[in-house]
Amino acid sequence: MRHSRTRTPKSRTDLGSLLLTMSLLILPLVNTKHNFSFLFDFLGRFHPVIVHFPIVLILATVILEWLFGTFKGPIGLVILRMSYNWSLYTAVVSALLGYMLYRSGDYGGQLIEYHMWSGITVAVLMIWIGNFRRRYKKTHRWRWRQMSRGLLLTAAVLVIITGHQGGSLTHGPEFITEPLTRARHARQMAATDAQKNPEGMEIYRQILLPAFQQKCLKCHNAQNAKSDLDLSSYEALRAGGKSLKPMIVEGKPEESELLRRVTLPVKHEDYMPPDGKPPLLPAEVRILANWIKQGAVEIDTLGSLTEDDTLNAMLDTYLSNIAQTQVAKQAQRLHRLKTGPKLIRMALDLGLEIRPDESVDSAFYTVSMQFPPKIITDETLAALMPYKDYFSKLSLV
Repeated sequence: MRHSRTRTPKSRTDLGSLLLTMSLLILPLVNTKHNFSFLFDFLGRFHPVIVHFPIVLILATVILEWLFGTFKGPIGLVILRMSYNWSLYTAVVSALLGYMLYRSGDYGGQLIEYHMWSGITVAVLMIWIGNFRRRYKKTHRWRWRQMSRGLLLTAAVLVIITGHQGGSLTHGPEFITEPLTRARHARQMAATDAQKNPEGMEIYRQILLPAFQQKCLKCHNAQNAKSDLDLSSYEALRAGGKSLKPMIVEGKPEESELLRRVTLPVKHEDYMPPDGKPPLLPAEVRILANWIKQGAVEIDTLGSLTEDDTLNAMLDTYLSNIAQTQVAKQAQRLHRLKTGPKLIRMALDLGLEIRPDESVDSAFYTVSMQFPPKIITDETLAALMPYKDYFSKLSLV
């Protein structure tokens, strides 16, 4: 006699969970855009509406599980069961609508792929959480409850990550962290000399020299002094250039060649800088003139200048720009310091020696040959090129 095998509720539940899981996992691999484009376009637009429900419900379920799992009561258990069920329903629906939205639009890139698979994984986790809870109700075996709780915590963490990915797609990659970044930047700005103690800033070292370095030193440095004019140090500035006209005449800005050159009409052949290069800012020209008028002492501070209403009107914006520059330079310096160990290891592989340049700044490095020296190849130079701005001295002979 043949006996027919009756499918138990447990096996039907497992089969349903497995089929739904496989459907969700296979769906993104099937290109259904052209067959259901109108329907997908319509339904997919509900994803931003539905997507908030599983986020709230899953996180609420974690709290309810802790509350009503510890302090049991009939009403609490009903609320907990509803929370689990609706977390499952909304997670699956949200994942399906998200897939439709993805297929109906011109979306691409790794982030949206991660977001889609994260959402599907949350839905799959909720399916098996429901499965394990049903097993626990049938068997009262503790392991099923522990497994469902473990998966619930995993789903809660993943739904936060998925929500962050969705927010990044909608509002930009730094949407959540932007206020923290802005607050950190504000603290860094407030800590700069330009904001904390502007009156104590040294005019030459902290204002004029950085301006010269940015706009003048490409043509007027110690190694390449056009017209024999070197602006890389206070002593070189006072020495002047080939024209023999003094760059700085103490107390007489109108007789100082440097000030004359930077205030000439732009089309004048002696105007500095030439060829449409960025000139000194009006605030920098004004500070230069007042500094010369006061005597052009190297250690003069901004607070020592005579009162100048025109300059005062410029200073708020200008000092804010200087603070921005100081923060950026500090960030670059920290990055160079962090890169130091990598450079030193790379040097060993290349047969070179890279050390911090203590004579300039320990965040810059010197490059020299080891002994006995190795042959310098194109590969050696190619390895060094990405870090060329990190080196203050280079000796490969």
